[in-house]
Amino acid sequence: MLKPFPATHPFNMFVVIIPNMNRYILIMTVALVALATASRAQNFPSPQKPHFLDVGALAGYNLDTKGPVFGGGIGYEYRPYQRWGFVANLNYDFTKSDESSTWHVDIPGVAGNKADYWGQEMYSASLGARHYFGRFFVGASFGMAHERNWVKMDDGVRSAANTRYGFYQHYYAGYQIPLKNNSYLEFVGSASGAGALKTTVSARYKFGF
Repeated sequence: MLKPFPATHPFNMFVVIIPNMNRYILIMTVALVALATASRAQNFPSPQKPHFLDVGALAGYNLDTKGPVFGGGIGYEYRPYQRWGFVANLNYDFTKSDESSTWHVDIPGVAGNKADYWGQEMYSASLGARHYFGRFFVGASFGMAHERNWVKMDDGVRSAANTRYGFYQHYYAGYQIPLKNNSYLEFVGSASGAGALKTTVSARYKFGF
């Protein structure tokens, strides 16, 4: 709901109260606004090479399914100003959750099979922006994801995959280490997904051209 400031407030603005917001979205949004506000409100000269490509690997944990996540991706960044960049990314990640204590029965009266693990593959494509504050940066991207879920049984048989498309969101903060020839090593902490958000850390190599 909207809560007005007191009538004596010089700007007569409103505060938007958002109950039960996902804590990852809230943290990343607050960080982005804080750093953008702290930065000087002027455009800096564009870098010598404003186009960048990057590739990297990620690992993390799915808080919803309580299982490890790993994967990787490639990305492109157009950075016309020192403090702002616009990004496009293609990513893949795999989540694996232990199901060894679960039994699956397909036919009544017939003994079921013991499960081994539940797996999920996700392919995503997204567009977004990032803001730099020195060597630190924060950003967000949005796009489309394709998910495939299945259960692998203890006898090696894998169930039929369930697939779906969903809205993909990615919130992150990171740090750049400059290397030679307009290249960088980036370390990034993220919350991303097309449903429950997964927390991951990644290392990426970026080079300008």
